[in-house]
Amino acid sequence: MTNDQSRWLWRVTLGLLALVVAGALALIVALALGWNSPRPTRPPDWGATGLPLDLRVSQNETTTSLLGHPSGDFTLEVEAIPLSGPDFN
Repeated sequence: MTNDQSRWLWRVTLGLLALVVAGALALIVALALGWNSPRPTRPPDWGATGLPLDLRVSQNETTTSLLGHPSGDFTLEVEAIPLSGPDFN
């Protein structure tokens, strides 16, 4: 390998490394600023005020319905505490 080829290969390697570092930094900044945040940015269109505060689901049940709709596009935020079963840390 000649000296010019080595220099060219070194420059290409440094250029690619700089591009990878710049891309990683851009992704970190975007995530820190809230890009792809799971929280909605606007208030909800509708709120279900009459929902029960307790929801009990049997052990073998894989799905449950709160509003009687089988599916839909919505965001649900809850705090859940297991009453029995294994300890969750």
